[in-house]
Amino acid sequence: TGQSPEFWGRGNGWVMMAVADALQTFPESYGQYGVLEDMLNELVHRLPELQDEETGHWCQLPIYPEEEGNWIESSSTAMYAYAMSIGIRLDLLDPEIYRPVGDRAYTGLKEHSLKDMGEGTMTATNICEGTCIGDKAYYYHRDVIEGIPYGLGSFIMFGVEYDKLD
Repeated sequence: TGQSPEFWGRGNGWVMMAVADALQTFPESYGQYGVLEDMLNELVHRLPELQDEETGHWCQLPIYPEEEGNWIESSSTAMYAYAMSIGIRLDLLDPEIYRPVGDRAYTGLKEHSLKDMGEGTMTATNICEGTCIGDKAYYYHRDVIEGIPYGLGSFIMFGVEYDKLD
């Protein structure tokens, strides 16, 4: 079918980021603004209940947080929190629900997915290597890598948006 049967973390993170970026680009008078707002709400509505309380991350396949073989994935975590931060800032998402989720993601990324490289530099860890369309076993057996540009970029983008909330 050309589609994965799974709700893959980073794949859906890219969509969330694009929708959030569109919402902050187009004026509210844009004819499809409401459609984009509905998409953002649909994409994020289950994420609070699926977030790992201990690490603030979501898993590689976020709808199976307790399943053996699943693991925390930092690039998708940053992507989701980025989209939520924009939604909060634009008054499209309830800050009572989504701000604590973003706070846990921010703290969790700092505590569990940043590696000190020395000499004042850090890199992102707990990132799934590049993927294509697959099934559950495929996603669970991807290598965990660090320092890849899409991981670093999602961390930076989330951090910039998160800082705008204060």
